[in-house]
Amino acid sequence: MERWTMEELESTDDITFAISILNQRRNGLNPYSPLSMKLSRAVSTLENIKAEKERFIARIAKATEGGGDDAATDSLAADSVTLFGLEGGGDDA
Repeated sequence: MERWTMEELESTDDITFAISILNQRRNGLNPYSPLSMKLSRAVSTLENIKAEKERFIARIAKATEGGGDDAATDSLAADSVTLFGLEGGGDDA
């Protein structure tokens, strides 16, 4: 396993950190073993989440630059429901 400096730990976002740890664990495994395949799927899922998060943030930045168009705001609200699973309210009881 790779050693991490304090600077690296502080500057690396959580998703990138998790991807790195999973990739390190996968190294040296038979690529067709069940664990290696599960780790690969988890990495792929995290990479998709990271890409979606980056697109979402870029859309927010673009919407705020444009003065807050109602259609853009509605679209961002719908995306936040999808991205963060906010549909139907929360279980904040």
